[in-house]
Amino acid sequence: MVEHVSITKKWWLSLPVVAVKYEHLQEDKTRLFKILFEHAGLEMTLERERLIDQALSEDSQKGTDADKKVMAGIKTEVTQKMIDEANYFLRYYGLPNWGEDILLPKTLGY
Repeated sequence: MVEHVSITKKWWLSLPVVAVKYEHLQEDKTRLFKILFEHAGLEMTLERERLIDQALSEDSQKGTDADKKVMAGIKTEVTQKMIDEANYFLRYYGLPNWGEDILLPKTLGY
């Protein structure tokens, strides 16, 4: 197995941050940002909503190797060996195995 630096399991629990699900961003970005703003004690104004829409309307990786158009043409095969190695680290940090759902502590409700 791959060697790793030993750190406390579930270290993220002590961080003063919250989590959101990427799927929620994809489903309804306006609703997700309203929840984030409410959590931060901010009002979601029409101007802020417009700026968020503008910021998310273009691929932030445009022109790079990670450009959505470039990535769409790349097919990657995930092998069982890759999954096994990923699961090793996921288990070490007390996380679910590859492909299993996870809801991190402090995930904002949707």
